[in-house]
Amino acid sequence: MVSNFAWLSTLWLVPLAGSVLIILLPPDCADWPSGRG
Repeated sequence: MVSNFAWLSTLWLVPLAGSVLIILLPPDCADWPSGRG
């Protein structure tokens, strides 16, 4: 059960960390995943 909780916590932390990275990155870096160039 502990491993299941750890898996769920990581599954929830991944998008959270991604959103934090997008917020912290400058607009130019945050824009490149859209494939504009």
